[in-house]
Amino acid sequence: MEIDKQQNLENSKNNSSWGGSRKGAGRHKGGENQSTKDKKASKKELDKKILKSVDQLYISQMMLARGCSYLYRIDKDAKGNNKKPELVDNRQEIEEYLRGEIDADSYYFITTEKPDNKAIDSMIDRVFGRATQEIQGDISGNITIEGFNFITNETNNSTNDKTGTGVEETNGQDN
Repeated sequence: MEIDKQQNLENSKNNSSWGGSRKGAGRHKGGENQSTKDKKASKKELDKKILKSVDQLYISQMMLARGCSYLYRIDKDAKGNNKKPELVDNRQEIEEYLRGEIDADSYYFITTEKPDNKAIDSMIDRVFGRATQEIQGDISGNITIEGFNFITNETNNSTNDKTGTGVEETNGQDN
């Protein structure tokens, strides 16, 4: 009994048996979870794959920004009736059509697709950086960010706020 009390007294003086911080314990500064390491490794692999085809991706995005044109050919069947239009994807045939070297047996026409505004914005943002967004506020606590009005709880009795979120769409008009 006396020996147990003596050991407990010695253990109480030894801080390592108590809780609290210990030198060298825990995650080291800057250490990451395994899931974070896995995500970073996956992103690195994806980046490598994307970088291998960056030229093709750039050309595709530039085509979307400009709008796309498609060449179709309508052939005649044995009876002389028109077949369904076929998309021409043969580069040599497209070049021959553009040079005017195609025979008159088939009818060709070009369709276009309007430019994609998101692709245009993305290209401009890459070159010039993203445009700054102006944030305005007033004394009543309302904040407007490019067409949306964020309303504080005191003023949340708006008829435009159909969602109950305190956000109303202003359609680009000042209040």
